[in-house]
Amino acid sequence: MRVMESVRAAADTPEAGNADVFKLYWEAGSRIHHDRNRDFSATQLLESVRLDTSHASAFDDASWDDAIRTGMDAGLALVGNDVGTPIIAIDRPDGERAGYFGPVISKVPPKDQGLAMWDGLVAMMEVDSFFELKRTRSGGLDFGDRPGTASTPQHLTEVSTICGLRTTRCSPQRSLRRSPLQSRRAPAGRAA
Repeated sequence: MRVMESVRAAADTPEAGNADVFKLYWEAGSRIHHDRNRDFSATQLLESVRLDTSHASAFDDASWDDAIRTGMDAGLALVGNDVGTPIIAIDRPDGERAGYFGPVISKVPPKDQGLAMWDGLVAMMEVDSFFELKRTRSGGLDFGDRPGTASTPQHLTEVSTICGLRTTRCSPQRSLRRSPLQSRRAPAGRAA
């Protein structure tokens, strides 16, 4: 986490910082979940995604802990302290920031299903009284094929650019595919 905060802070814009952090998460997740390899250094990870290896020094630097704590506190303020991660947050059409824990999925869905799920998540965030949707897990995790090392599927790059990772605000009107609900709410003069 410290290395990722260092990378985020060094970027020219929040979007660029989030894109770099996304590359690190993607590579670390691929190594851990697909390769079953936890034996790599922060320097090796940074090298593999072509980021400045000096960020590896943040690994043992406790000065990054406040930034991590601030980000987690902001997420937990939206959802409560009885959940874990992931936490998704958006800015609703009424201007309020809303969020919740999840989604927890056992495998990455195809693009169209993933976008449909996103549209549903956005719609549920507009209901203040909604707080939980759950069912029993019915199988193990399926990580699918290992993704490319330094490349990211275009739709995931678009989602991370639109929604950011953690602090960048995400608006439902900026969704990749608009549901009928979102299209009706698009401001006049803007494409739905």
